[in-house]
Amino acid sequence: MILPRFALPAALAAVFALTAGAEICTPLAAPGLATPIRIAPAAATPAADPSAGAGAWSAAILQRPLFRPDRRPLAPDAMVAAPLPRLSAIVITAAGRTAIFTGDDGSAVAVAVGGMIDGQRIETIDPGGIKITGPAGSQTLRPQFAPPAQPDAAVPYVPAPRLPDHE
Repeated sequence: MILPRFALPAALAAVFALTAGAEICTPLAAPGLATPIRIAPAAATPAADPSAGAGAWSAAILQRPLFRPDRRPLAPDAMVAAPLPRLSAIVITAAGRTAIFTGDDGSAVAVAVGGMIDGQRIETIDPGGIKITGPAGSQTLRPQFAPPAQPDAAVPYVPAPRLPDHE
């Protein structure tokens, strides 16, 4: 008996469709065959204690600095700042107020009200700035953006060519 030319592809398509249907309709794991997944109880999160939450969160964030290309923790000696670093951010939450200072090397230090930074004490933290007191007296600092990167002097500027106007 001679089969039509399309019989073999049709038979293969039917076998494929039955196999796919069986795979879709079969449960993912048969009872007793798969190892059950055990979910460990959640560890205590900083949100459990609002007064400690901001400090724990700040420490976790500063260990993985957002704007460092390698996102690696800073070395302990990198946290020692030279003359007062730049006030880069102010964070105000229900848990407290924190000022974030950024050094020239990209290291960041978070300091709460009453904390010390480079021998100066933070007296108040408000949305618009902070008040610090040190040997030179009191002063108010406002957050500042990082200075723009200087363009590389070795690469000359070449303007893009102008395209002719079509009229």
